[in-house]
Amino acid sequence: MRISIQNKYNYGFSGRKAPMDEESKAYYRRTAKYSKYTDELPKWKFKYFEGIQEGLESFKGMKIKNIFALLRNLTVIATIRNCSSNCSDCCENAQKPPTPADFKRDKKLTRMMPWEQYEQTISDIGELSDRVGIDLLNTRSNWQSDATALFLDSDSIYYRSKDKNGVVKDAADAAELYLEKLKKRSLLITTAGVVQSDSRTQEVITKLNDVINKHPKRVQLNISINEFHNLMQASQKALEEGNIEKSMRYRELYTNRMANTIFQFIPAIENCEYFSILTTWLDKESVFKLKDEIAKKVEEKALKNDLELPAKLVKSLNTESGRKIRPLGKAIKLYGITDPPNADEMMKIAMENEIDLNKFYKILDANGQFYITNELFTSKIDNLRLKSKNLKTPEITKATKKFGAKIIRGELKIIRRMK
Repeated sequence: MRISIQNKYNYGFSGRKAPMDEESKAYYRRTAKYSKYTDELPKWKFKYFEGIQEGLESFKGMKIKNIFALLRNLTVIATIRNCSSNCSDCCENAQKPPTPADFKRDKKLTRMMPWEQYEQTISDIGELSDRVGIDLLNTRSNWQSDATALFLDSDSIYYRSKDKNGVVKDAADAAELYLEKLKKRSLLITTAGVVQSDSRTQEVITKLNDVINKHPKRVQLNISINEFHNLMQASQKALEEGNIEKSMRYRELYTNRMANTIFQFIPAIENCEYFSILTTWLDKESVFKLKDEIAKKVEEKALKNDLELPAKLVKSLNTESGRKIRPLGKAIKLYGITDPPNADEMMKIAMENEIDLNKFYKILDANGQFYITNELFTSKIDNLRLKSKNLKTPEITKATKKFGAKIIRGELKIIRRMK
């Protein structure tokens, strides 16, 4: 039996192409829809697909079942690591970026996925998906979304890397390549704001607007407003110290930053698949007061520039939507938990906050390393990784492999069989 390439041809072990027969069509229809549960993955008849990955450099030396297992629920492709915003509600790994001295000391250290590796990976995933005829990343069954994030513990619009010719590629270039190669998927962009004086990143936003407008309804854009950003933390600290003037100065810096970021995205908002002013809180009333201050500044900017605000933006500015911070990552400290909780304590936290531990997803780090996580526990998939230059990135997980494997043992068991 053979399986289709781009719905036109069958693919056999010999590499011979032939018109697709009815038996192959029937098998294709049965298998072209992934199941929701991991333990059904072995039901795929991988022998009918083996060899279809031939010629794809990213998957060189890997069996097709390894590739399918790694790509399924690949929700994050971390093109950039670490973040300067240092929001106190973010994941545990969202630490400040390495210093120039750190990079000088360790030549293999990186926080950006090299452009050549990113280009190769995205192109190969796209090509293999076309050959098989389905979306191999398939995150919808688990997260009700077919979007991939190009960031993990960072702000994706700050991505920059040089190609082999020394040309700088940025977040807009990464988004364009993703949308061109993965035609069945959407892209998730979330930002915590851009400094108005940062002209280089302002140019990236302009380019991103062009990408969004070129690929309408395929980009999900979140602009994150919260009181946990480092500027708002500084404002709160000054207030506690009784320095009201200093507190208001930091607050003003933050609201100006966010109003400017929202305003810069106005030309593309209506063409987003989904747009949200994403709010998170411990004190709901306080964060919406902050949001109202930002909304007023956006309206003033629009009036000054004789612009009409897009309907999606008006709706998001006037809607009290968002969620309370969950006790995960750095946010554990916001709940007054100072010592790192052990596995039993984390399980209790998960149950009390209705965190679904059966929802897992995979992460591809900037250095080609795969991880699997359900947000509470994270495990490195040691035996499989994409070809890379042996670059180093900050470790994604501080959880022990023992506990990670215990919680998500079904998925890990399948992957570990695939050595």
